[in-house]
Amino acid sequence: MHSHRRRNAKRQQQQTRWKESDVDVLLTAMFGKPFLDFQRDIEETKRKDPAKRKLYSAPNYIHPFDDPQIFQKLKNDRRTRAWLDDPKYVALINGLRGSLEGFVEKFSSDKYRPQILTTLRVLTFGRDGYMVVEKNTLPPGTGYLPADLGMWWVEVLQGAEKKETDEAEVLREKGTAAYQAGDYDKALKYYKKSIEVCPHDIKSQLNVGAAYFACKKYHECIKSSLEAAEVGVENSAFSHYIAKAFLRIGKAYQKLGDYEKAKSFCEKSLAEESSAEVVSFLDELNKLMQGQKRKTTKSKAMEAKDSGNEFFQKGNYAAAVKSYTKAISLSWGDSQAFVRRASCYIRMNDLESALEDCNKALELSPNNAPGMLVKATVLEKQALAAFEMAKVLDPSSDIAQRGKYLCFHYEKCLSAIYEAFESFRVDIE
Repeated sequence: MHSHRRRNAKRQQQQTRWKESDVDVLLTAMFGKPFLDFQRDIEETKRKDPAKRKLYSAPNYIHPFDDPQIFQKLKNDRRTRAWLDDPKYVALINGLRGSLEGFVEKFSSDKYRPQILTTLRVLTFGRDGYMVVEKNTLPPGTGYLPADLGMWWVEVLQGAEKKETDEAEVLREKGTAAYQAGDYDKALKYYKKSIEVCPHDIKSQLNVGAAYFACKKYHECIKSSLEAAEVGVENSAFSHYIAKAFLRIGKAYQKLGDYEKAKSFCEKSLAEESSAEVVSFLDELNKLMQGQKRKTTKSKAMEAKDSGNEFFQKGNYAAAVKSYTKAISLSWGDSQAFVRRASCYIRMNDLESALEDCNKALELSPNNAPGMLVKATVLEKQALAAFEMAKVLDPSSDIAQRGKYLCFHYEKCLSAIYEAFESFRVDIE
């Protein structure tokens, strides 16, 4: 019984020591000897291996804090830019340059560790083309951290961040459970806590965008998804995650009715990763954009027709004809625009143009009652003109006299019907 307790106590003591010295253990495991012997190991490697001698010599360097462009890179990155205004931070970075002595002490210190971890992440996963793992095709002596050492430093960094990464993952899983239960506010709280613990984790950043989208808070979704894409690029995340961020932005813009921006971000998503889902969504967007264009054209046609109606009411028939003509050009299938223009032509005594418009209106819409009425008016006026001509040619003719009488009464009848029709203000599309 006592031996069992002693074993448990010893195991607990070992676990405590591991937590306190995890960085030292990690670094020792990485390089096979105490971390402070790392530079001596590099010098020995250079002595024995001519290829490594060239690779590990100036202007190349063996650890990120020896980078001759370090302060320019820190200035270019949003995560460290503001820190350069702090003399203490500048002194910290300068103290880590040239030699690794004291690095482990500061790397393990709660006081310096957060800034050192972020700085190391910027230097190993940095933007603007200096990410170390992409430099293994460059020849030696080009001023970059050698690729093999760069990969070691990346693993050192990820190992040192393991505690934060694990904690963030637990919070993210709680957020996902809340999300699946439909409690999006609770999910957002967990996701944001996860980001506070591990700011470089694109998954939690993406989940914030998903929660906002589910809440129909599309502007917030766009903002957080843009941040997710930025975090992904900064930390060399898989293209799949960055593509996912861009797709969600596209879907949010689609919900807001901005199809142009939605299409733009979907194209960015496809540039990151080919996806049948994105291609399908793009097809849907193109259809929506075509419908939106037709709707806009129809709206402009309605504006032109309304303008024509105003001119017609004021008796400015020539201006009304121009407005109705514009409406017809924007929406050729609008039979009522032809009817309205025909009404203007009647009042301008251009019966041939009026009849032509009436025929077109009835061709587009055979059961168009206003079109029939206006055409009848045109025909009546043409008949009356014919009988007037007959009277001039043979005033004593019974046909001329009777025709004039019939046309006179027919005109009065049509006028009454037309006025009644206008008074009802039939809704003409």
